[in-house]
Amino acid sequence: MTLEGARRALQRGGGEILEERVWTPGMTRRQEERLYIRLSKNAARVGRARPRMKGALAAFLRGQREAAELLRGELRPVQWVVRVV
Repeated sequence: MTLEGARRALQRGGGEILEERVWTPGMTRRQEERLYIRLSKNAARVGRARPRMKGALAAFLRGQREAAELLRGELRPVQWVVRVV
């Protein structure tokens, strides 16, 4: 979906867009880094408590890294503040 298509969908659903923020690549990178650090710490804690899950946790973290890479290209996060009327 394009940015304009998402706007139209929000408005068709009865929403009034009050504010919109399209994330810059730098904003996305910083947010993804913070998220990955937290997920890594949580995965390490779970891995210590449940050693048999270490492989699955490592796969999860790899998937997170791959998804974050997608957000550095054409895909870009957008935040809206919407009033539903």
